[in-house]
Amino acid sequence: MPKIKVLHKVVADQIAAGEVVERPASVVKELIENSIDAGADQITLEIDGGGVGRIRVLDNGAGFDSDDVELAFLRHATSKITNIEDLNAIRSFGFRGEALASIASVAKVTVHTRVKDAVAGTRVRIEGGELLDKRDAASPVGCDFEVRELFYNVPARLKFLKKESTESSHCIEALVRMALVRPDVSFKVMSNGRKVRELVKVNDDTERVKALFSTEALAMTEGEEFGVKVRAVLGAPEKARAGAASLYTYVNGRYIRDRALLRAVTQAFGHTLESGRYPVGFIALDVPPNAFDVNVHPQKTEVRFANPQSVFRAVSHVVGAMAARSPWAHAVSEKVTSYGSGVRGDANSATHNPSSGNAVREASVDYGRPTQASFPSPPTSGFSGMRPGVFEERTTPANRESDTPGIMAGPLPQSSMVKNHDVFQALPNSIPKEVPDVAAIFASDDEPRGFSALRFVGQARNMFLVMEDEADLVIIDQHAAHERVTYERLRRELAQGRIASQRLLTPHMIDLGPAETERIIEKKDALSRLGLEVEQAGADRIAVYGVPPEISASPERLLAELVLALEEGREGAKGEMEDKAVATLACHSSIRAGRSMKVLEVEALLAQMDKVDFAGHCPHGRPVLARIPFAEIRRRVHRE
Repeated sequence: MPKIKVLHKVVADQIAAGEVVERPASVVKELIENSIDAGADQITLEIDGGGVGRIRVLDNGAGFDSDDVELAFLRHATSKITNIEDLNAIRSFGFRGEALASIASVAKVTVHTRVKDAVAGTRVRIEGGELLDKRDAASPVGCDFEVRELFYNVPARLKFLKKESTESSHCIEALVRMALVRPDVSFKVMSNGRKVRELVKVNDDTERVKALFSTEALAMTEGEEFGVKVRAVLGAPEKARAGAASLYTYVNGRYIRDRALLRAVTQAFGHTLESGRYPVGFIALDVPPNAFDVNVHPQKTEVRFANPQSVFRAVSHVVGAMAARSPWAHAVSEKVTSYGSGVRGDANSATHNPSSGNAVREASVDYGRPTQASFPSPPTSGFSGMRPGVFEERTTPANRESDTPGIMAGPLPQSSMVKNHDVFQALPNSIPKEVPDVAAIFASDDEPRGFSALRFVGQARNMFLVMEDEADLVIIDQHAAHERVTYERLRRELAQGRIASQRLLTPHMIDLGPAETERIIEKKDALSRLGLEVEQAGADRIAVYGVPPEISASPERLLAELVLALEEGREGAKGEMEDKAVATLACHSSIRAGRSMKVLEVEALLAQMDKVDFAGHCPHGRPVLARIPFAEIRRRVHRE
């Protein structure tokens, strides 16, 4: 056994940096949090090469004095806490004293800083954790923090980073997470010398959400239960997106990712939210500092609640009360009341419910009129009544009349009003809204064999095909069967180069959340192979020019699900990524449950099932059919 020895400081710092600095976005997060802690209200972020080449954060905060600036780069040196008891009352973003030391150990760092009333500023240069230079220098009040050549001395970390566009979008996302809950701070983002986003100071976080999701219909609610204050600004469930990337969750102003909070949201929306989809917007919780532990992980995006059940109930009840009123679907003022326990009461009552331990909350809702979007709203499938804007509701104590007006600023200009709500503006018959006649697609002259030899008895609930042979009653799931057939056909097309694409008559515009556009454009070539033709049409907008034929899903949903399938499959074996995407396409190109089928269509489908490597399951693993022996049926009805 080798002798035990203490690791060199540089080695130890680089090991520790792996927990704090995962990618360039981690550096952006830490530096912006430090700027906010320093009292800055103007922050500029500059990134080159996706943040690997250069990250620069300029702020007008308090800055460092000459003595502190060098000390700040020592591990566990911090001004945020002094003793263990302070961990129970943390209000700042930073407190561990690890971020600057970690960043400096894996990059080349230069800092210009000056405190107010100081005659001169200070310039410090550090590489690989070693101080190379410190001198007086001209500098405005605040801090100018520049990080170059991230991971230059840890090449193993470099090879795990993604493309420049991906890392750039993660950096912008880190800034957006902070900007959503700090409306009192202005932010500007420059990428490779080009301004990509600017957020001016606004009055409250609702206005900031409006600025970032300018084309969404949004509703606001706030309330308090079990000592947990909940404030939420959320989009309509019909416009929910696959995955939770556009739902931002916060505790005491700190961005976190917590599965229990996401489950509380899905429970609050109930059956109006499809599985795996989440509304856009944000949810901010305010809890006593000693009611949760943020010192769980160096990145501080995970927390533990002292009473997670109370947090879950507070979120699900407050958000659920809003979702039950469906404010996105109305344009009138109404006054409703709801109990803190989540049971909605009579609209004219405002009493106290002793058993729940919570006062009845009265919500004054003014759904108002939509604000002007930054550009005309595109048509959206099925949501013709929605327009961009925020609908506000506030809960107030029952013994105080609430007359808080809505925050809607004014009507949309006539030029941007939606006049045609049909998103399928394609060439004639390019995207049929009814599934095409299966017999026309799967016509076959082959002799009956296999599935084709089954005798068709009838269709149950427009969902199951009831068949029989000499021994069994056979129940076939019509959607799962056609999905398998379609999946095999699409796989053959993809193996030959690409899946066919049908050109839309006019491009369909899709508005995305902050920092999502580059993430999608990075997959442009992969999407094109799958028959979905997309181009960037703005900072937060994608134009869809072509879709695969026979698709029944809207372009928004198809794009979201294909991107999610590509991302979920990227870590798997070769071909798994595209297989997941093809399975998604097959699902949206197949006969739906609930459609009545003609006898010729059934026969054609059975004939096509004989031609594929069937294996009895759809691409998602669900069984296509079930066999019930007639002997078992006779036994059950005592016919033996």
